[in-house]
Amino acid sequence: MKTPWLLLFIPTLLIIPTLSPAQDESFSDARNELKINALSALLEVPEVTYERILGADGAIGLSFGLGPNESFGYRFAATPYYRFYFGKPAASGFFLELNSLVGSWPGYFSYTQSDSGFESSQGSSRLVFGLGIAAGAKFFTSRSWIGEIYLGFGRYLSSDPYNDFVGYPRLGIAIGKRI
Repeated sequence: MKTPWLLLFIPTLLIIPTLSPAQDESFSDARNELKINALSALLEVPEVTYERILGADGAIGLSFGLGPNESFGYRFAATPYYRFYFGKPAASGFFLELNSLVGSWPGYFSYTQSDSGFESSQGSSRLVFGLGIAAGAKFFTSRSWIGEIYLGFGRYLSSDPYNDFVGYPRLGIAIGKRI
């Protein structure tokens, strides 16, 4: 008499966990990340990034870079992005990134010849916009430390006859913390 009830009870115990909402056990409550791009800091254009994890396979973020060196083609840049993650644990491993850039082109120099020689004048900085793509990998430790490496390129949507830059690099080796 106990055997039929036991045969019904055991499958019920096995089915109940599948009825509960699915949870990604590798995804913690920490969904915010703060990072510093060490590579761009070495190139004198320090970049700080905030990223908000939306789910196991996606995140949005904003990078802000500022520096006196114009080797990247801009004086400051705000780069919002969306990342698609393909790894485990959640929001780590290989990713593809779609980004845009709002930045400032450096002012141009013009030289004019006069009776006393050459005179130079500098134009004002200009606001620029761009769209780009990047790929990279994010590594995540059990203590919420992050390391990531990425490489990509973007193209400016505006042109300037005084500026030779047609695009911007999106590269970095970043370290940070998930909080």
